[in-house]
Amino acid sequence: MSPPSIRTSLPVELWEKIVDSVRPDAHLSLCRVSKLFHSLAVRSLYYDISLDSPSATAACCRTLANNLNTASAVRNLTITYTPSEPLKYHYFPSFYQLLGRALRCLTNVRDLRLSVLDPNYIQVLARCQFPSLHHFECYLTLTTPLVSFLNQHPSITYLQIAPNEALSPASWPPPTRPGVVLPKLEYFVGNSECISALACDASLRSAFLFWDAVDATPQDAIMALERSSSDTINLLSCRRRGWNLDLIDLISTWLPNIYVLSVTNLLVIDAHPSQVRTKTPRISSAYLDAIRGLLSRFTDLHRLDLHCVDTFRMGEVECRMDDDFATVSGWGAACPTLSECILSHSNGLKWIRVVDDVWVPDPCDHRGVRWLTGMLRSNRFPQWNRVLAVIQQRTQRIPLLGDVEECVEILKSVVIGDQWEL
Repeated sequence: MSPPSIRTSLPVELWEKIVDSVRPDAHLSLCRVSKLFHSLAVRSLYYDISLDSPSATAACCRTLANNLNTASAVRNLTITYTPSEPLKYHYFPSFYQLLGRALRCLTNVRDLRLSVLDPNYIQVLARCQFPSLHHFECYLTLTTPLVSFLNQHPSITYLQIAPNEALSPASWPPPTRPGVVLPKLEYFVGNSECISALACDASLRSAFLFWDAVDATPQDAIMALERSSSDTINLLSCRRRGWNLDLIDLISTWLPNIYVLSVTNLLVIDAHPSQVRTKTPRISSAYLDAIRGLLSRFTDLHRLDLHCVDTFRMGEVECRMDDDFATVSGWGAACPTLSECILSHSNGLKWIRVVDDVWVPDPCDHRGVRWLTGMLRSNRFPQWNRVLAVIQQRTQRIPLLGDVEECVEILKSVVIGDQWEL
């Protein structure tokens, strides 16, 4: 009896796993073994494609457009490059025609990311349809042609478009523009003006919103989110000019059940928010007090991240740990569900609630661990003895007399995670 052939000795699914584990430079040799291995190697090579230049894009698209079997193997396609500058000088029409031909051959693509600042891409997508598309990213504004493309792909669950508004008044919003009908959409990233265009049956779980115009008001977007996704949305991230108290006020009113809230303030930072300045009242302790008042409205907020972007680089703002500890303690008292917090002026330092009334800075941050070890040594807060007791129980010693490096490792293992059982 002849030995079993390669084709029948193992299931095809197992051969797929084996071929996927082979180094990419060995796939050419596998293609020469047999038709089976040629098919498996091509499927593995073209399953996930990432192109980072116009020349690489043109070369790959030429292959995909001329080989339908190869194109059918593509599941994920990412195109990322910087267009020629200035932007008014575009590539030859043949480039976009070739790109369109290749995209129309991708009958099985599920993840499509066109991360290119080129408005001509909307013409490329005009005749494309992807039956299995779930994840779509582009840098196009939500004009009528893009709405038409999106509505042909009801299976999309993740949508990312340009963060800026559509600037042409003639194209946005047209009087009879249809809404974006994506019933399975769960994740959205883009300009806030697009939220109102999403159909009410799109129940978002996460939204990352940008307000690009100077005079943009957040009310329409937040109320649109409340109408469509108040029962489903867990994470909301916003990026907008100013200190955004009005934005947080709206969110606390219309979306009080939010689980994670992140707000990025675009402004000039030239003073500490706790410092009262009569000439710049926007930078004052009133800001922190106002946030505390708004936090009492949230019913299930677990994480609050506030970031400030110093757009004009006017100077660094000092992180005052004692003041920040008082602030997060007050915020935690106002919102009992809050367990993690980043203050707007702390350069990303995270505070963690480890006991009902005790907050500690992130022990993975050297600023946090230095302040925390000093606080534990000073015994300024008697309730912190509960923290010391847990550390001693877990490590059989109190690591406060050792060096900072030792404290870092011990605090990482004790403070982080679900290890607090007080």
